[in-house]
Amino acid sequence: MTLVEVLVALAIVSAVAASIMVLIAQNTRFVAASEAQLLAGIAVDKVLVDALARVDNLDRGVDQEEVEVGGHVFFVTKTVTDLGVEKLVRIDIAISDREGGQTLASATTIKSEDRS
Repeated sequence: MTLVEVLVALAIVSAVAASIMVLIAQNTRFVAASEAQLLAGIAVDKVLVDALARVDNLDRGVDQEEVEVGGHVFFVTKTVTDLGVEKLVRIDIAISDREGGQTLASATTIKSEDRS
């Protein structure tokens, strides 16, 4: 083998190794984002079940809080509005990574309440 052939082979191996490193870095970012979305889905279910399980009437308006799931802290925005139909309220829940950040999960449901 000549020196030129060795240098060309080394350049090809270097390009392949660099491509593999880029793929590993992208995969790591994808896994972290997927984990956050999965945990946000669990958090939205938790907040939704808590709201539906309450015996007393929910406060109307927007409520903001933080919830921790799996070691991650998420920002919760819960909006409760009257539907205009007797005893029914709409509950909207949005989970984000920080206040005003990207919404990772959301849910909407309707709950019947006794307003007596």
